[in-house]
Amino acid sequence: MAKIGLKYFRYSNLLNPDTQAEANYFGVKIPGKAVTCNVSITNNSAELYADDVLVESDTTFSNGTVTMEVDEDDLETMADLLGHKIENGEIVRKSFDVAPYVGLGRIVVKLVNNVRKYKVEFLYKVKFSEPNQENQTKGENVEFKTTSIEGKVAALKNGKWSVAKTFESETEATNYLEGLMARKNVTLTYDANGGTGTVAPTTVLAGDSTQLNDGSGLTAPAGKSFFGWGTTSTSTTKLESPYTVTQDTTLYAIWVPSVTLTYNVNGGTGSVDPQTVAQGASVTLNNGSGLTAPTNKVFGGWGISSTSTTAVENPYTVTQDTTLYAIWNTQT
Repeated sequence: MAKIGLKYFRYSNLLNPDTQAEANYFGVKIPGKAVTCNVSITNNSAELYADDVLVESDTTFSNGTVTMEVDEDDLETMADLLGHKIENGEIVRKSFDVAPYVGLGRIVVKLVNNVRKYKVEFLYKVKFSEPNQENQTKGENVEFKTTSIEGKVAALKNGKWSVAKTFESETEATNYLEGLMARKNVTLTYDANGGTGTVAPTTVLAGDSTQLNDGSGLTAPAGKSFFGWGTTSTSTTKLESPYTVTQDTTLYAIWVPSVTLTYNVNGGTGSVDPQTVAQGASVTLNNGSGLTAPTNKVFGGWGISSTSTTAVENPYTVTQDTTLYAIWNTQT
């Protein structure tokens, strides 16, 4: 068997680099045409001697380095691999930019008994670092300069760091390689976490965002109100919606004490129903509907006291049982 070629560099952003489960990737991308690829592996090296003989040794995978050489340093690709931004057609490099983890694959062409074979080599978790910038003026003869970028190879939490497979045809190999980075369906599951009722799970493609349930279908424990969803059963900070799902995930309902927002018409006529909400929730305030202003007055919002002249912000965050007072401004 002889290696006679290299082609088809492909990479994809790793969505869940710290997963114990299978890796999920977001979109297959081309970094450039393959020129060379070198992978250098560092193994653990530990030995235990007892009774003057070697009784235990460890030579397992520790980490690695991959150097990928491509035909050109496309700005979009370099920004994507190194965590930079493209702004107005410029790649803007900042000292605090963080390169993402990616999966990186290639196809090695082999000749086996005079028959071409196509071997896929795939690294599950790679983080590239800023390349050196080397340029040279044109001399008497044209000399091609290519771009090399070096990355650190690591293992997933489940231990996987690489996979390889050989195929009879290039089509089979490319399909397999892209399949390794294909977006998978992931499931978002809701746990009532002490409440009653159920919320149906949601299935999306890894990396997609979905609107979180608003508490519909759930009944709160006594004296509590639904506040949102957290990543653990003890979460107190709610997640923003829409929420991006990168792997199979369970979210837990957050229940907080109920508080009541009461509206005082403060000299006007009519009434506004009080609102019982979760402590810390933001509430869209009544806009004066249902109220009749005193003579020569107009509704000016809600204040924290009967003499307030400045309205509170709307939406309003309710942290405890609260009464707001209608503000009536002189009609002009």
